[in-house]
Amino acid sequence: MPRLQFNPNLIHCPDFASEVYAGSRAHFVNENTTEEEAIRHLQDIWRAGNDAEKILWQAQVDEDARDAAEQEHFAKEAEDHRLAALELEKDNTRKEEVKKNKAKYIPIPDRDVPDDAPVITSQYAMKRLEKGHYVGMWYFTNAGIDDALHHSTTVDNDAMVLQANTEGKNRWVPAASVRVAWDFVEDKDLAWEDFCQAVPRMIMAMEDADWPVERVDMTLLVYQGDQRKLWHQAMSSPQGGYNISKINDNVLRKAREAVYWDAR
Repeated sequence: MPRLQFNPNLIHCPDFASEVYAGSRAHFVNENTTEEEAIRHLQDIWRAGNDAEKILWQAQVDEDARDAAEQEHFAKEAEDHRLAALELEKDNTRKEEVKKNKAKYIPIPDRDVPDDAPVITSQYAMKRLEKGHYVGMWYFTNAGIDDALHHSTTVDNDAMVLQANTEGKNRWVPAASVRVAWDFVEDKDLAWEDFCQAVPRMIMAMEDADWPVERVDMTLLVYQGDQRKLWHQAMSSPQGGYNISKINDNVLRKAREAVYWDAR
């Protein structure tokens, strides 16, 4: 239905008694209808049409209001989505920034300067621990810690190198995470003093790398279990017993390696 262009509530009834409507009145005037009655007939007809248009006009106004409200709702919804997407993008950008520059956003704890310098393990060793790979204990000795501390201040953390994965495909990885120290010493060649330095640090590093507690404890349990059995056997053997409280670094190293390879 065509839209009404004018508000019928603002239109006044024409003056049907004027000369302009003489022809319209003439259609109604006869021996049974006077001039005044013809005017009233014309007025009644006009009012009936005007009342009908008022109803149509109100329906049109209501429909326009609903359409406007719906459009406003859609516009607000679209704006809310745009702002939410913008906020999400900002949040993701900030997360990437924090992830890329962790040191810049580390909260500053309210505590005094420690007496001892922090123990910083090499990224190479920590990356291998995080993946559950074998890591030499040298990286947790004083020499290994000094090496990591030195290269943490001389190596660009953003530097990337190509490394082949297990499928033979190359990928870009941080240079510091694949660096093998030149002064590295195999476990079997570590001095007892270095071994004692490395054990507690390595256990802490394994915990930081989210190793299961049972895997962390297993090395010492294997060593203790084997030695208790062997000690009882040795006590009654011709060679005699020994002081079980003195840990044998070579035997402990073998127990650690056995735990590692059994878990593969």
